[in-house]
Amino acid sequence: MKESEFKNLYDKYFDSIRRYIYYRSSDQALATDVAQNCFLKLWEKKDFLHKKNIKSLLYKMATDEFINHWRKQKREREFANEHFEIKSNEAENENQEIINYRKKMQLILSGLGERQRSVFLMNKMDGLTISEIANYLGLSIKAVEKRMTQAWKYIKLEAGKK
Repeated sequence: MKESEFKNLYDKYFDSIRRYIYYRSSDQALATDVAQNCFLKLWEKKDFLHKKNIKSLLYKMATDEFINHWRKQKREREFANEHFEIKSNEAENENQEIINYRKKMQLILSGLGERQRSVFLMNKMDGLTISEIANYLGLSIKAVEKRMTQAWKYIKLEAGKK
């Protein structure tokens, strides 16, 4: 892969990868870091890539990078909770209604399986079609449709409970 080809890929996919991670994490800085790491790894492996599946590869790399970051954060939080008292002042700065709504949505979305959540967020937050999601993730359209159906069933069930 030449430098110009890489730049074209970067220009074409960077924002999509960043949005994908942002919708999963709600953290703009993390989304940018993960997207940058994906492209850095892509550049490092440029000589071994097949050009026809780079988009799917980028989404897979972003998912893996995000999951690794999430696991590391979880271990750090567990350690901090065991050894230090953590206090948050963020709640004082936001409207309580917004906080409650966000918590409810995060709780519902966190209950979804990873596969259903990512497909749901790509569709609803990023506006991607089922076929685009299937193409990005390297799945069949039926698999994406099934994950969307499962996500909607779960969300409706959980929203009705609360």
